[in-house]
Amino acid sequence: MTETHALQMLVMYVPDPVVGRCRDFYVGACGWPVSVDVEGYAELDAGVFRIGIWSADRIADHVGNAAAGRARRDATKQEFYVRVADGDVPGAFARALAAGGIALRQPEAKDWGDTVGYVLDPAGQVLALSAATVG
Repeated sequence: MTETHALQMLVMYVPDPVVGRCRDFYVGACGWPVSVDVEGYAELDAGVFRIGIWSADRIADHVGNAAAGRARRDATKQEFYVRVADGDVPGAFARALAAGGIALRQPEAKDWGDTVGYVLDPAGQVLALSAATVG
């Protein structure tokens, strides 16, 4: 059998002014504790893996000068599809809004069997808060 790799960390590049706002958003919206918090970078413990929030202004520190321009130019937005631990999607949605998120779509049952609400984080990433639809 071929050995598989395990996801250890997902790092998102965000504009420098919103690193702290994104950190605070994910702490408030998802309850993920901060494990690293330094200028231009924060790291959150998301359970199975970690979420890194890195200043896009510091991409060169991470990937080198030659790749930095392309990384900035080709950066795309992500969607984080998060399973709400207690199944209370409306409650999680309200906490995400209280943490500074912008409502994109109110929680609703989807045809794939989940109830999902969509929120925009301070850097423009989409946070999908989900739970299995009951009934």
